[in-house]
Amino acid sequence: ATDIYFIDQDANLQSYYNPLAMVNESKGDTRNRSTRVQFNLNYYILSSLQLQADMAFDLGSNRYNAFQPASAYENAINSTGYNYTYETVRDEMTITSNMKLIYNKNFAERHQVVGTGMFTSRDYSSKYYLGSTGNAIVDDPAAGARPLSINSAVSANRSVAFLANVHYGFDERYLLTAGLRYEGNSRIGKSSRWGTFPSLSASWRISNEYFLREKEWLSELKLRFSWG
Repeated sequence: ATDIYFIDQDANLQSYYNPLAMVNESKGDTRNRSTRVQFNLNYYILSSLQLQADMAFDLGSNRYNAFQPASAYENAINSTGYNYTYETVRDEMTITSNMKLIYNKNFAERHQVVGTGMFTSRDYSSKYYLGSTGNAIVDDPAAGARPLSINSAVSANRSVAFLANVHYGFDERYLLTAGLRYEGNSRIGKSSRWGTFPSLSASWRISNEYFLREKEWLSELKLRFSWG
């Protein structure tokens, strides 16, 4: 093994690096951390009315730094990035929340009504930093480094949605469902940031008809029409 990677250096040549030297001499370190905290609530306001709620916090952190020494380059003095250091930092946070009311009631044994109202939101934010430097004097680290690039960015977005859904079933054979979703997202332009999305569906569970209930060879047969 040897720490000599170049021979017959010519100061007039352009700088280039030795792959083996990059492997042996360069340093790199990546650190990722993530944390999730979640809260849940499940409460029966009435026997037929249930409240479900949850909120979660997701925190993420990424750190990366690298160092490429001049010894990995031939004619390092001709390179703008010898004794090169590079560092990136990214911090992220996501907050999600959901709140749901569920009404479930059976009437006269054959009728079932299920109503659901829901609110959901997601908030995301991040901060990013990048910096790199190169040492202008190979033999004098005390001379300080020369900044090569510095960048930073901050971003945030939010999405919210309101949902309503009503389901009616008769004798577990005939099913009707109507739904409405109204949602918005900050990443979309103000003129079209909010949208309304209705839906309708009707189903006939043929396998629950009396003339098919005793047929062992048939487990589920349903005809469904939907829109939206």
